[in-house]
Amino acid sequence: MSRSTTPLLNAVVVTISVEGEMEPAQLPLPDALRTLWHTLQALQLGSHQYEAYRHFFGEGVEQRVLRALEEHSRIDLAFRLKSDIRLVKIQLAVPAEP
Repeated sequence: MSRSTTPLLNAVVVTISVEGEMEPAQLPLPDALRTLWHTLQALQLGSHQYEAYRHFFGEGVEQRVLRALEEHSRIDLAFRLKSDIRLVKIQLAVPAEP
């Protein structure tokens, strides 16, 4: 990520959560993606799930995720952990009322 895009990406605040692992939190997009990736790396994901999530949350994905959020306003991704299906959620944060 270039230094010129960092302030723009930091201005994009998203709400993230990982069902059963992480309560919803609002963070700037780059921090949110790092937090999600670290959370998912700590889980016992299979190699296919690991690679799929690396595609969404690994290094250098901020612009791709931002485009998806601009188009759909949220991203919901499912993963299997043992016999449970859990969701990873990212959505544009709703600005606080003044």
